[in-house]
Amino acid sequence: MLVDDNDRFASLVDELAGAGAYALDAEFHGETSYYPRLAVLQVATPERAAVVDATLVDIAALRPVLDGDGLMVAHAGEQDLQVLLRATGVIPSRMLDTQIAAGFLGFGSPSLAKLVGDLLGIRLEKGARMSDWFKRPLTAEQIRYAAADVLHLLDLQAVLEERLSAAGRLAWAYEECERHRRVRQPDLTATWWRVKGFRQLRGKSRGVAQELAAWREAAAMAADKPARRILADEALFLLADKPPTSAHDMPTSRLFDARRLSAEHLEGMMAAVARGLELPPSELRLPPETDLPPQLQPLASLLSAWVAQQSRDLSIDGALIATRTDIESFLRRVPDNRLESGWRAELVGATVGRIVAGDAGVAYAGNGRLVLVDVPRPAPA
Repeated sequence: MLVDDNDRFASLVDELAGAGAYALDAEFHGETSYYPRLAVLQVATPERAAVVDATLVDIAALRPVLDGDGLMVAHAGEQDLQVLLRATGVIPSRMLDTQIAAGFLGFGSPSLAKLVGDLLGIRLEKGARMSDWFKRPLTAEQIRYAAADVLHLLDLQAVLEERLSAAGRLAWAYEECERHRRVRQPDLTATWWRVKGFRQLRGKSRGVAQELAAWREAAAMAADKPARRILADEALFLLADKPPTSAHDMPTSRLFDARRLSAEHLEGMMAAVARGLELPPSELRLPPETDLPPQLQPLASLLSAWVAQQSRDLSIDGALIATRTDIESFLRRVPDNRLESGWRAELVGATVGRIVAGDAGVAYAGNGRLVLVDVPRPAPA
């Protein structure tokens, strides 16, 4: 069913608002804009699926549904949340991401087609995946493809919940989905960390890079253009490395010509350079230290091997339990690292803590497996 006017969409919204759970997916383009541009929204209830033409319908009317008590079921829905927030001003109050939930059953970031095939025995077609979703009219093939993305999500939810409940992992899956049910706003003072070669900068050049990158990001948001269209990384690095003191002092290269800048952008850029040159050291945002001390590298490798075995034994996606970065963050005592809270702390975090504290050890059992052993404490003298 194609919904291409606001009256029909209002009727659909009423139907969704009355559903205990609804499926949702979105088709959008993000190559030429800062924010993803929503073209098509797909939704489904237990009764039917609908494809909404977001170029003709005010998607903001969906807000009461997202704000309501109904559970939104999506697959790999992190970017969909960004799109929904921009279109409606809110994100869903409750969410189950079938890709995340499937990780607790041993699937490693599965595609929707794989999950539907493996768990429901249904083959999904891939034909319209890379089509132009802004071209009108939408073809019958596009509409079928879009509807298929939500048509089976509620059935997947039922199968996943049944299996996760039997395994005692349903609460873990919902806890992890809740962790992902957030849209993180960019930290403007940290965007300079993404500039290629930024670690080569020294002294005041780092403050200039911080302020220039923050200005570029804000300008990109305002213009809804990719940041590289405002100022390329190569040009930003050049300006930070050799900060101009006036518009006439701009460095030039084959990648950067200040004469092509608008007066507004030139003024904003020069103001950012001036702020960067005067930036107090206390306000410089340096990236967190990520190098693990050499003496802890073997321990990190041992813990990674032990976590990998837990993944195999429990049939839970290893990347979901703990990545190498998670383990190194734990060893570096990074605040709020993932192993010290929630289901991860319960599953592996507490044991990792015992190993690190020297209260437990990992030994090779001679049969291809690692085993956990208690480490006796020396008797007091």
